Amino acid sequence: MKNKYIFERNMPMFKLIVTSNLKIALNLIDKYVNHNLENKKSLCINLFFNCEKDINLSNFFEEKLDNIDYNYKDYDMKSYWCNRCRVIKWKYKTNKITIYVDYDNNKIEIYIKKYRKYVMSFIESYLEICIAHFLRLNNLIPMHGSAFVLDGQCFTLIGKSGVGKSTTLLQFLDQGAILLANDFFAIDYKNKKIYSLDRTIAVRKAKILKNLSIMKNFKKRGYLFHSIQKYFDAQVIFKEFIKEYDIGFISFLEITENNKINIKELNESESLIYWNNTKIKYPFIIENPIDNIIMFKKFYNNFRFIKIEIPNFKTKILKKGEKNFTLEEFLECKYELNTINYRDS
Repeated sequence: MKNKYIFERNMPMFKLIVTSNLKIALNLIDKYVNHNLENKKSLCINLFFNCEKDINLSNFFEEKLDNIDYNYKDYDMKSYWCNRCRVIKWKYKTNKITIYVDYDNNKIEIYIKKYRKYVMSFIESYLEICIAHFLRLNNLIPMHGSAFVLDGQCFTLIGKSGVGKSTTLLQFLDQGAILLANDFFAIDYKNKKIYSLDRTIAVRKAKILKNLSIMKNFKKRGYLFHSIQKYFDAQVIFKEFIKEYDIGFISFLEITENNKINIKELNESESLIYWNNTKIKYPFIIENPIDNIIMFKKFYNNFRFIKIEIPNFKTKILKKGEKNFTLEEFLECKYELNTINYRDS
């Protein structure tokens, strides 16, 4: 590699090392939280821009991708296997990307024929998948959602993209909750720990945000990057930012037409439905698909599954300065939940 730029992050359980011949590419991992942990394991990712790589595929066999849910499934993409190595070839118009994954040596090489902005979006998504997979190999379960700490307990806001996780999170933070993660976190179900993975916080356009005093902090700071929404550095925006915490709840977010906030404990069948609808997907990078039911059972035996119902801030008409809900209402629901006899472990 002629020009060599290196960026490192201490993730839970391993060190992420990204090397590239293009300096701007290192911004792709700048969003991840740097933990104060000593790691013996490493995940090494090399990004080669403006170059091609021909890999001899004579010993590989092609993998069917028909059932894989992936953002780029409409493009020409093929995957090949050989022992503990995988090759992924992606084509879009005149551009080509070749990905070589060596599972035995925890090494990934990505070759991009031409640097383009849309390629960076693809690489960002794929790097997140790589990180999610490596966390899984180290018994940490990565999840898509927000998380905050309030009254000595950690709560997650897990839900599909666009449901309102970030906007709901901002409503909690505006009233004194402490941020742990906006979009990406990992859970150690054995030790009941949650780790923040993403140090950015996103801001979408929503009427409710005009009622939040916390938004003045965002106006003073420039955003890190901008795609569908603006992403800010949470460690700069907020005085307090928690990287890890104990966790006892797995909580899902639901926006309702009710006028008040509510917390409901989910039974096993209800929990499984929410789990299946919101669990993170692992296309391409997972060699042996996770047994979803077994993993769900492990979580259900270790955590309380709850649903946090939030009044619909998109349709609710609020006066200037009025809140969609208050922390007092949320804490009252939480205390009522704590008085319920919890199922036997």
